[in-house]
Amino acid sequence: MKNIKQILGVIALMALIPLSVSAQDYTFMILGTKGNVQVNGKTPKVGENLLANHTVTVPPNAYLGLAHASGSTLEITQPGTYKVKDLEAKISKEDALTGKFASFVIDEITGKSDDGNGSRQVKYGSVTRNTKPVKINMPSKTAVLRGEVALDWELKGKQDHVQTGPFKLVVKDISQNILMETPVEGNSTVLDLNDEKLKGHDRLVYFVEAIDNKRLESGQYLFEVKEAEVPQADKEQYEALKSKDSALGKMMLAKFYEDKGLLPNAKMAYHEAIKLSFGSEQYQKVYERFAARYGL
Repeated sequence: MKNIKQILGVIALMALIPLSVSAQDYTFMILGTKGNVQVNGKTPKVGENLLANHTVTVPPNAYLGLAHASGSTLEITQPGTYKVKDLEAKISKEDALTGKFASFVIDEITGKSDDGNGSRQVKYGSVTRNTKPVKINMPSKTAVLRGEVALDWELKGKQDHVQTGPFKLVVKDISQNILMETPVEGNSTVLDLNDEKLKGHDRLVYFVEAIDNKRLESGQYLFEVKEAEVPQADKEQYEALKSKDSALGKMMLAKFYEDKGLLPNAKMAYHEAIKLSFGSEQYQKVYERFAARYGL
């Protein structure tokens, strides 16, 4: 009888353990890291949950992106050791205007949004189909909100030698009048559509060619430029997203641009997110899936 009572006591105690664990609901979920970030002395993984009694250490030049159980986001770039329960006091309630974009970022980073269509056909703009040896990683025709645009290009097939520059970016109006010629070292640059030479033009033709070898050139691409205002129905949401000057904020803004078919702006926002996160591999992977979706 004594042994039976002991066994029943152990069973009862074991039954209480899951209840005590489940009561400790997670406070944050890890979305992205860069550098030797530590949680309770161990290297965390993306998707790992943080409890209120955990301690986080962020060294210099490191990054930690977190999603709160409420849906708000928090980023840490300042070195130090933090108690998770203290971090919770730093968050603010996610604005309803940006909530769905925060959900997208969480699902995309943790892999919940993976539908196996990472390389599906371009949805916005036209796929470039030409025989030119240089391919700009952008649809041949696409809408863009006036501002800075990240451009990069690559050689197609086998060339006599690898050309890394100097190239020349040429921008024309729709009548083929040259508006701008910019030398570029390497295979990428940022084009500012707010440049005085480009203002007043809502359709811009652009291409690149190697300065020392004009046979290495791209086809002509077209930007349909929209002014730096979004439709009134989206303006409040857009302003709320633009106010988030952080890596996760830029990721949300990129999703907004993607939804509106503004792929060059989305690409630029992803580049800024990666830069602000000190090159987070998780954010880089999200960008790579975006680029694969649209042939960028």
